[in-house]
Amino acid sequence: MVGKNNQQIVSITIGAELESLQQIKKIFNNIEKGNTIQLCDENVELKLLNAGDTLSFSGGVEVELLLSFSVGVASGIVGNLIYNAICIGIKKLEINGCRTRITEENITQAIETIKKLIV
Repeated sequence: MVGKNNQQIVSITIGAELESLQQIKKIFNNIEKGNTIQLCDENVELKLLNAGDTLSFSGGVEVELLLSFSVGVASGIVGNLIYNAICIGIKKLEINGCRTRITEENITQAIETIKKLIV
């Protein structure tokens, strides 16, 4: 996939189990599917795919996001954005279907691994 200025774009899915949808409502101002926000001077895009359609066994709500960014954006920046945006009160985090421990460093490592597979 090619983005602005012929840069490759990395797209990853983020699946999370949250205590409530409050974080997602704060990020997107509501929980309508398809809502998109731009971050990092429009170099990173976060799109809401699903929110609250599924409850876990422990009563948490499932959220699915699509994160897209150019290969040139540092993994640490993207990991920091994910961590700060949704990792408060989170019970479970999956990046591209693989479960990831909820620390900024682990999220950054997962994103770096995905970037290396794509390039």
